Amino acid sequence: MLAEKIRLFLQALELTGNMVIILDGFDEISPDYSSKLERLIRTIREGTTSRIWVSSRFYYRQNLEDTVIKLAFTLQPFTPENQIKFLKQYWDEVMKISKQRRLRKFAKKLRRLCSQNISDKEGEFTGIPLQIEMLGEAFKNEAKEYCSSGKVNFPAKFNLLDLFRKFTENKFNIYFSEKNEMDSSKTGVKIVENIYLEIHMNSALMSLFSQNEVNRLLGDRKHDLDQAKEFLSSGTA
Repeated sequence: MLAEKIRLFLQALELTGNMVIILDGFDEISPDYSSKLERLIRTIREGTTSRIWVSSRFYYRQNLEDTVIKLAFTLQPFTPENQIKFLKQYWDEVMKISKQRRLRKFAKKLRRLCSQNISDKEGEFTGIPLQIEMLGEAFKNEAKEYCSSGKVNFPAKFNLLDLFRKFTENKFNIYFSEKNEMDSSKTGVKIVENIYLEIHMNSALMSLFSQNEVNRLLGDRKHDLDQAKEFLSSGTA
């Protein structure tokens, strides 16, 4: 599947020479490949009339400006009010909740929880749309309960790891229970869930670290390495 996509991309580039190419999350590329991709960008810019849009976190800005020889645009983060409005709209859309006052009040409480527990007093974490959406997804059941009863029990301690765990548990529950009509509490389903998480973690190692570092981290777990390679090459990661 991935090989076919690459073939179609190269064919279109060769035949037209005029494409719009979007490279998202450039800063997340493994250090083994970032310099190669930078050379590819230069080659496409110099040899075709294609337009290339590249997104990255702020710290990689200078590298990209040097590579594409263009000044970068900077996206402004959500303000506190933007965050509250986004959470309200998100919960209203996914759960059809009409009690807007309670939704707003709950959104404020949730932002306060993040500020106190994950050192986000300046709102940098919740100012990123993707992350505020993840927060909304992780706490959508609590939002629904608050709108129904006016009460909510937030965890006494809450950090980023808790947030990611809560978010992935919700996603697994949607995948197994709603899409496949499987009981996500059953042992067999939990085993499948753990295997899937293991593959994702190993794939993340391969994406973020060099081959030598991956070999050192995984040791002699060749089967896990091969499984992650197959998962990444499938294009479904």
